[in-house]
Amino acid sequence: MTRKTLLRDPYPRLAIRPENVDDLSWDIYNYRNRDGRSLRDISAATGISVFKLRGTIARVDEELRSATEPGEPLSANAPFEQIPLSTRARNFLRQLGCRTVRDILEKDFTRAVRNFGPRTRNEIAAALEKNGFDPPESLKDNRSGSDAIMRDLARLHNQIDESHRRWRDQIARIEDNVRKQLGDDPASP
Repeated sequence: MTRKTLLRDPYPRLAIRPENVDDLSWDIYNYRNRDGRSLRDISAATGISVFKLRGTIARVDEELRSATEPGEPLSANAPFEQIPLSTRARNFLRQLGCRTVRDILEKDFTRAVRNFGPRTRNEIAAALEKNGFDPPESLKDNRSGSDAIMRDLARLHNQIDESHRRWRDQIARIEDNVRKQLGDDPASP
């Protein structure tokens, strides 16, 4: 093997895509490192900028490195992508704005959220436990969907009541201003 081949193929024995790498990123990585295609050629074929391709290849390389090297225990400041989760669970956590394991541990999962059913909830809780973390109580909470709906309805009732109170106060202020203006007007009878 030549030096060039060794540099392009640092993980020759690993032919299986790691869980944390999506198909497109894996294909881009293989086009570059296995097939030897240039970034410019890959960019022309995929429509992705060379800058983004470099970032994608670096991320896949990092995933491969962490998959081949025995790692240290996961820390709370580690990116949550290091936890093996399904795409649905990953997308859900990204949608919530989670970036690290600590973000997941501090998040309140009590509200009913789209794409966050019992299966996803249990998957995230199990993955956290497997990596030595105590999942938040809101993840362990397996109340039925009707309880979550009732809780959300109560929250909506409170919001409506608060909004109603604010509008009533605003109308009262406007009425007071109108009375003052009518009372101060010399042309009024």
